[in-house]
Amino acid sequence: GWHLDETGYSFIRSITLNCWFVSQVFGAILAPMFTDLYGRKVAYVISALVMLVASTMQYIATITALPELLIAGRLLCGLCSPLSDAALILYLQECSPLEMRGAFSFLGETGYGLMCVFGMVLGMRSVLGHSLPQLFGVSVIPQVFFVVLLLFLPETPKFLMIIRNDRFGALKSLEFFQGEKKDNERLLDEYMREVN
Repeated sequence: GWHLDETGYSFIRSITLNCWFVSQVFGAILAPMFTDLYGRKVAYVISALVMLVASTMQYIATITALPELLIAGRLLCGLCSPLSDAALILYLQECSPLEMRGAFSFLGETGYGLMCVFGMVLGMRSVLGHSLPQLFGVSVIPQVFFVVLLLFLPETPKFLMIIRNDRFGALKSLEFFQGEKKDNERLLDEYMREVN
């Protein structure tokens, strides 16, 4: 253990609180490349898995009093936060019907806002008290559920058609998300016209 004076404590606290924002810059730079290279689903699954590991690291850090582990967990969360945001919005926009794309994007952001409010409520002294380990532990449960759920969803039809040039896979994905319709083949052709 270290003996920290007021300056050292303030320095470590500042690093712990602000490392998130520094790593978010790098995550925002990497997100477009990652989603185009690996796909929206894979990017979202990987970001969710890394966030799960990061949340677990932060949980362990709070019960073992290891600030280095807490900082590393926050760095990982900050790095993957823009990736998961970008992958989610792309996923929702590319698998939803054209007339509902705006609503689906709005619902994604609404869900994000609701989870922020939920986190603030859990962080209140009257709910979980001063228990930071419980607050980090609560976040692990939905993450595991959603990672498993994501594994069973197909890649977006637009990504499969435009980036992978997989018309059959794109058609199957389109049928999964929007049902079997006569317009599905025409939609795939429209995806290709967007590129040209």
